[in-house]
Amino acid sequence: MYGQVVESYQFDDVAASEKPKYSQLEVSSALTAVLSVLLLLCGLCRLGYLDKVFSRALLKGFIGAMGVIMIVNQLPIELGLEPYMSEHPQHSIFAKMHFIWDYAGKAHKLTCLISVVTLLLVLLVKRVKSRIDSSQGSPSLKKAVTVFPELLIMVVVSTLLSWRFNWHGKGVSVIGKISLDSVQFQNIFAPSKKDLYSKVFTTSVLVTILGFFDSTTATRTLESKYDLHVSSNRELIALGAVNLATSLVAGLPSFGAFGRSKISKAAGASSPMAGVIMSCSTLTVAMFVLEFLFWLPECVLALTTTVIGITVLEEMPHDLKFYWNTGGYDELATFAAVFFVTLGWSAQAGVFLGVAIAVIRVIKIGTTSRIQILGRIPNTPAFRNADELIEERFEGLGDADGINDLAAELESIEGTLIVKIPEPLTFANATDLRSKYARLHKYRSLLVHPSQPQGAQTPRKVVIDCKGMTAVDTAGVQALKELVESTMVRDGSKLVFTRVPLGPVRKKLESSGIVALINESMGTISGVEMSSGLGPGFYMSIEDGLHALTGDIASTPVGNDVNTA
Repeated sequence: MYGQVVESYQFDDVAASEKPKYSQLEVSSALTAVLSVLLLLCGLCRLGYLDKVFSRALLKGFIGAMGVIMIVNQLPIELGLEPYMSEHPQHSIFAKMHFIWDYAGKAHKLTCLISVVTLLLVLLVKRVKSRIDSSQGSPSLKKAVTVFPELLIMVVVSTLLSWRFNWHGKGVSVIGKISLDSVQFQNIFAPSKKDLYSKVFTTSVLVTILGFFDSTTATRTLESKYDLHVSSNRELIALGAVNLATSLVAGLPSFGAFGRSKISKAAGASSPMAGVIMSCSTLTVAMFVLEFLFWLPECVLALTTTVIGITVLEEMPHDLKFYWNTGGYDELATFAAVFFVTLGWSAQAGVFLGVAIAVIRVIKIGTTSRIQILGRIPNTPAFRNADELIEERFEGLGDADGINDLAAELESIEGTLIVKIPEPLTFANATDLRSKYARLHKYRSLLVHPSQPQGAQTPRKVVIDCKGMTAVDTAGVQALKELVESTMVRDGSKLVFTRVPLGPVRKKLESSGIVALINESMGTISGVEMSSGLGPGFYMSIEDGLHALTGDIASTPVGNDVNTA
């Protein structure tokens, strides 16, 4: 995406005039600068929690596809097919695979041999390291094995062999001479670049999402594997600060690297100093060692990426097997969707699909009310979800009329409807709450399909238990008030509240007029302990609320709030 936007602005400007309005470095600097500001704002506004909407299956699908892409992208180089790539450009991973299939017969034999032998040796070393690390060997041996630099040795040995046996003269592509351009500082605050920032804004947003998605994938995987904790807000601020500095020298956008993070952790890194040392080492190599890499075969350099891709894919089977064994077919579907879209279309499409799936799932969960109808457990003062009791006792019962009759019989024990709101009431689930309450009020069960005829009279006494309704917003309390008014005015039912939480919830009920409305309808109740402090329509237990409505304390022991569920 970064390369495409730089090239497109160059072509657009050339079409309009002979000289581009902005240089490639200026476009690069502007794109990275906007991206850094977006990251900093997200971090300062503490929006890091947004990464929690990405499920592990979603992230695994994305990183699994990226692992395949990493491997396939390097195959033409490892097979010595670079001379043919410019003649037949590939714009997708499947096009590249088709290209490899068509030109496999033209692969350079020595390049293929070097790639295969080197890859097998590296994988063998990694397998031995893994077995020693998981064994009961001495800690010193494990430490030595962990820091054994097989990739570095691969580069050094292959470079020496290439120089000694003149692989380049035998047709093997080598890195060659690498020249470093001087650093050019950019003024990102120049007013003249205002129109440039507006042009690159959309691309910067997309790159921000993609980069944060990639960083989240890395941190989530490392957290679960190494028992780490990473603050998403601090991560956003760190990424924003790094990219702001990068924009001053027109650098590419930078994000958390999964491969480098794994290597650092495996090497025993435990502080940010590891990043400082790595940066200094990179600068030292760039300044003084690059000339010695002239003979490094390109196929060996490509293998470093391939090894990381293989390492990424090694973690996939365990998760897929777990999802299958536990019946997590929704997670498997999420994994497959993100994996194949990322693989077959683009990383951007995979990110957008992943974000869409995450948002849809969060909306579905957030807008679904968990309202319950409570029924008394026989011969006890405890209450449970009546629908759960029906499912437990009559598992497999498919007759809707039979379920309706059973629900009515269960309700007749108390002669009233006991409804529990076991969750915060917000704008998201308020509509669903009203819909389900109306269904419970009509059928006394959520198991009955709304198309069934009403099987019993509308209950005249309703208890609304608020245990678990720890928060309520303005939209939620408005829906609750409309529900109360509908129950009392339209149906002529008496209604009480029980176990209303202290604090903001009670204040909302008072300010909305619900408390006054309920108390006015109940009047003065004698013989009932009203310890809730809200008036005669509010009680500390379901038993007290039932007694206030029925006046019958013989069948409803009072005050056993501990045993109510």
